[in-house]
Amino acid sequence: MLNVTDPAAIPCAPPPPITPPNGLTTWVMPTAVGGSMVWGTFPVASAPAGWVKGDGLTDYGSIVNAPFGGYLGLRSGSSIDIPSSSLYYYRWSYRLAGTSGTFTPLGDPVVKHYVKQSPATLPSFPAYQLGPNTVGTQPDLFQFKPVNPPGPAPSDPPGTITYWPTDDFLGDIYSGYWNTLAIPGGVMAAAGDYQVKLEVFDETGTLVAPGAGTFTFIVPDEIGSDGVTILARAADPSEIDAGGFVFDLHVDNNSCTASIDPVNIEGSSVADACGFLGYSNPSVPVTLSFHAKHPNNFAVFTWTMVRGLTALPGFDVTDAEVAAATAGPYTGDGTGDFSADPAAYSFLGTCVNAAFGESLYVAAKATTGWGDRLTQYDAQALGAFALEQS
Repeated sequence: MLNVTDPAAIPCAPPPPITPPNGLTTWVMPTAVGGSMVWGTFPVASAPAGWVKGDGLTDYGSIVNAPFGGYLGLRSGSSIDIPSSSLYYYRWSYRLAGTSGTFTPLGDPVVKHYVKQSPATLPSFPAYQLGPNTVGTQPDLFQFKPVNPPGPAPSDPPGTITYWPTDDFLGDIYSGYWNTLAIPGGVMAAAGDYQVKLEVFDETGTLVAPGAGTFTFIVPDEIGSDGVTILARAADPSEIDAGGFVFDLHVDNNSCTASIDPVNIEGSSVADACGFLGYSNPSVPVTLSFHAKHPNNFAVFTWTMVRGLTALPGFDVTDAEVAAATAGPYTGDGTGDFSADPAAYSFLGTCVNAAFGESLYVAAKATTGWGDRLTQYDAQALGAFALEQS
């Protein structure tokens, strides 16, 4: 152990716990969207839960096949010998999958905070902007994080030093940002599967393709047995497009809708303006119907009923897919329309006359990649009716 007492000696942050494939020393890794590791599109084993799957969707918590939406943070990493003059810039871009169109660069600014410290003042945390930069003919290039941050300014007190933070306590984990709400065409038209591309450039803005004499794109492959270490694989040639690594990401910022139909008996008698519905025979079928909708079926719904203050669990549904053919006692049409025709006695219980409450909550699946849901896209509806023996 080496003990250092000089206050100007700044400890270095340990490298990320990433294990590249054997023999690779110079590498760039598209790492994650938010907290969801990038699995890639090479046809290997299924992606673990919480990762960006090959089809651009993700599973998290009880949600399966969720799209991404909102303002996304893109993460990448590189080997210790980057940056260099030959591997100096990177760029994120996107295009609609299944097309041969031009990729659109992502140009929102990216900064890295550093520490400025002097003997006479408290430390401050200025930001160094990595980009966007136009270099030659290439727009929206971003520097790989420099080895050292900017030095002290001439006006700083004597003894001032600068250094990068020794960990990520300032939260500068992203190398790019994608505002998916700003995709041209509006929310409805913009929903779909996209290719996201990461490219590398030299100091002059010339694209550098991966290869034996340059660098290798690597991709997260699994989490090691210690539960922390990220094991990686070399990118497959099928994942390289014109020198850049490409993976799929499905985007959908559409909102859900929720509605409940008036209860009816035998398709004709409908509850009156006060919500009362007359019946003469407790065996008569009562039609319950509701609509849990999402334009592309990326939602789940929860339906609950109460009689007075009494729960009716036999009629409840929790976190069912809006595209389901059946959900509890309800039949679906595959697009979020559900109905059932139970006999009146099945939810009247021992009551002759009773009042009922209905609640429908439709939850959008879209996430930023952190195991969250974009709840602003949810929808809710409430209903009530009363059965009265006539």
